[in-house]
Amino acid sequence: MSEECYWFWVANFGYATMESSWDQFINGYELLYGTLDPHVMKSMEQLLCQDNKVSVARLIIATRKHSNQFPFTKNIGSSSLSTTSVAPETKDQMSEEKRMQLTEMAMELVEKFSDVKMGNHLVSIYSWYRGYDKKDKKAMRERANEWAELIKERRKILGENKKELLQVKHEEAERIDQARRAVYFFYEQFVTIWRVGEVTREILKSVDFPGKGRMRDFLNYVAPLDQANFYVIIGGSKGKDDEKKDYRPKLYDFMEMYLTMLEQQSKEHKDYMSQKTNSSNKKSSNTE
Repeated sequence: MSEECYWFWVANFGYATMESSWDQFINGYELLYGTLDPHVMKSMEQLLCQDNKVSVARLIIATRKHSNQFPFTKNIGSSSLSTTSVAPETKDQMSEEKRMQLTEMAMELVEKFSDVKMGNHLVSIYSWYRGYDKKDKKAMRERANEWAELIKERRKILGENKKELLQVKHEEAERIDQARRAVYFFYEQFVTIWRVGEVTREILKSVDFPGKGRMRDFLNYVAPLDQANFYVIIGGSKGKDDEKKDYRPKLYDFMEMYLTMLEQQSKEHKDYMSQKTNSSNKKSSNTE
């Protein structure tokens, strides 16, 4: 099993789970790697699924038959568990020109996040929540709803052509709305580039971008604003189903899963280093 496949499984199902339902597997797969063509999905189901279950053993066999390529490529439909597919282009086979193009694409995204304009957007959002505990989801949602009410007030005032009634708080709310849109769009770009392939994923990982801290901030600070935008500003339905789902754009689900993968990797590395240190100390003690 490739490293990418391993971490996908751990993030979705944990270390101890050896089998998942097909629905759980494919939902997690599409969340991370994007919506599949129906033909590709059907081919994957035939390849991986048995009695509506996907097992670790079957996944290992399937990835081996596909030269350890994970996520699977679009030519998966031409393969089966009993045949070996033609290996898709790997990072080692990629032309230097294409590699450079992908590297530039990834680094441009990193530079964009460092831009002064993006910094100002983030300051606007953080300032709105000043004094609030980002771990208190209820308080953060309530604060986001306050912002949404100001946006509604502002639009009503402008709709009635009464600009003289606008206050500083309304303009602050508008700046936050612009910031919310900009930061959300930035992370949409990140996901698009991340999904390009193994090369861009490795580049972004090597520079620790966007980093676990920034991702947590996106989930803690921006997600409540998007939820408030849906429920308060747009007036999205808040029936039983919506309350249960606690609606938010799928981008946040992707970021949450990706963050889980990174945290699991960090934990495993930390545990490994701790065991290594303890082993070294034990050897030193025995030598003495």
